[in-house]
Amino acid sequence: MNRAFYRHERVRMLTLTSSLISDYGKISSNFNAFTKRVRRKFGKFEYFRLFTNEGNGVLHILYRGSYIPHKWVKRAWNELHSAYIVHLREVRRGPKGIAGYIVGRYLSKHNVSWMRSSSSWGWCFKGFVGYFKECLYRNGFHEGLYIWDLSLRYSDPIEFLKSVRFKIKNLRGGGIPTATLSDFRGFPQ
Repeated sequence: MNRAFYRHERVRMLTLTSSLISDYGKISSNFNAFTKRVRRKFGKFEYFRLFTNEGNGVLHILYRGSYIPHKWVKRAWNELHSAYIVHLREVRRGPKGIAGYIVGRYLSKHNVSWMRSSSSWGWCFKGFVGYFKECLYRNGFHEGLYIWDLSLRYSDPIEFLKSVRFKIKNLRGGGIPTATLSDFRGFPQ
């Protein structure tokens, strides 16, 4: 989310439902087929997907990419998964607002639970989980999140993380950032 936010990319929220006649076990393969259709027709479609146990199974998807008409989504998802109830809207909140919205809306309900989540290869950069864990391991939780957030603002997060050797002490002296972020090639001004 942070990368999209700092790059001023539009992010949309797409909710795909299941019906009583939908094959619950095929929701993942149906979504993969849906993704291929979207990419063939509209181009870029990078997503983070959250599967919950609401109703007969629901996918909540944050995606970056082209605008997709609601009518087209409804028809395509109904053809693939026999469910026609879909919701599509642009997200206008920052990363923290979106995270709060998802947790508050979908994960804090007593009868709803997070079944699994996944993302497309292009949602973040390759190896991001390992780099994230390395930031936390070398710096602790709060400082690790700080340096991770800085890296996501950079055009090449891996180059940024390697240039500061994952260590926050290479950025700060006495708790105040000492490195000018504009010193790093590709960092937005």
